[in-house]
Amino acid sequence: MTRLNAILDSAISDEEFADKKRSSGVRFYNKAHLHYYEVYRKTVGDIPPPGPDERACEGCGAGMKEGRGHCRVCGWVREAVQ
Repeated sequence: MTRLNAILDSAISDEEFADKKRSSGVRFYNKAHLHYYEVYRKTVGDIPPPGPDERACEGCGAGMKEGRGHCRVCGWVREAVQ
């Protein structure tokens, strides 16, 4: 993953990364996260909204089942509540 992250870091400019963070509304961890999100959107389509008994992911807004800490769509990991 270190080598792959380095490749994606050089392929996506800092300006493009900042622009896509602003325009998408998704809280990307890094450029690799952005890349995989874009692959998801091209391959699968739109982010599914929360359904009954789900809450919105803090990273992308997709539906997450209660009690889950990891978003199945964007990979967001909910911070532990202390």
